Amino acid sequence: MSLPYDVNESPEGGGHSSLGMFCTLPVEIRLIIWEHLFKTIRQAATWNSSWNPLSIMCCSSTLHHEISHHLYRELSLHVIIHTHIFRWGVLEVHSEKFHIQCVRDIKDKIVARDRLRAFPCQKFRIPEIAVSIDAPYEGDEGRRILSAQKVTQFVDILHELPQVPRVRVALVGEWVGERRPFLDHSPLGYYQMDHQKLNRRQIFDFDVAIMPFTGLTDWDYSIPSDLHTLLFTDERVKGTFLYQFRDHDSYNISPSKHLPEEVAQKAPRERLIFRRLVDRELDQAYGENAGILQSERVQSWYEPNDSWNSQYEKQLWRDLAADFDATMMIDPELNATRMRFKTVILCHDIAYKWFAKLPHGR
Repeated sequence: MSLPYDVNESPEGGGHSSLGMFCTLPVEIRLIIWEHLFKTIRQAATWNSSWNPLSIMCCSSTLHHEISHHLYRELSLHVIIHTHIFRWGVLEVHSEKFHIQCVRDIKDKIVARDRLRAFPCQKFRIPEIAVSIDAPYEGDEGRRILSAQKVTQFVDILHELPQVPRVRVALVGEWVGERRPFLDHSPLGYYQMDHQKLNRRQIFDFDVAIMPFTGLTDWDYSIPSDLHTLLFTDERVKGTFLYQFRDHDSYNISPSKHLPEEVAQKAPRERLIFRRLVDRELDQAYGENAGILQSERVQSWYEPNDSWNSQYEKQLWRDLAADFDATMMIDPELNATRMRFKTVILCHDIAYKWFAKLPHGR
């Protein structure tokens, strides 16, 4: 049974005094327990309900003895990553034994981080997290970039967890089509000599969706049948990262077991290149979604207390320290990076002069 998106949460650690530690459980677990108990009560109603107090109103030890041993072990966690600009994704929690499902909407990466941090996978013995990634709309550059950003954000959140369960990735939707590569021929002549070889490389959307997960230690993925056929029949995909796993029938590419050594060695460099390419793509992208992403990138460079705290600048220094040659190959002489910072400074000056004209206190 699916529960609505806009379910009101009771405050963590608060609520009725007789609920004990029940209020500290993740809201998804509380909703599933409520649904299970209410379903049972409806089936076994008595003439005097006051004689049958709800189990959920008992102390925490009684609640856990009655519920946890046969409910918690049957839970599964599923995260769906959308390419919609105003909707990050969906978090689904299933109780397989009782066929109960809780679906909660995730509006942004902050909510996604809070939800996953609060969910005690180890305590509830959840061995893995299923992740579904929707294919971006073909021809919409903004959604392609947004898909890459969200997948990277999700992997970063997983790295922050005390213990990362196994991750099962599934590409959902239409991932096969005539898609423009992330690195296009530049009319400004940024790519010369050795950079022309990189410029001819086809970087498809499915590569961008899979690449960030190579930083995990235990994961695997599944792909649609048409994409599976493409990997074996189309000459265009021979340069893609996903093509290198085509010989694995199960597509289990856990680095500790199945990832080829030569592929594992170059995975960090590939992730750096993809990250820099996404920034370059956003510089040149157009359309409503791309415009929103460009605006958010500029806004994220400033703190509320007027201090300068550029995450892009910090990431640039980390990339230069990790692989100077790869960073400069994507952005020779840092021309694009310097242009990006000039744009930010110009926007800051315009905003400062505009606010200076406002009456005091407004």
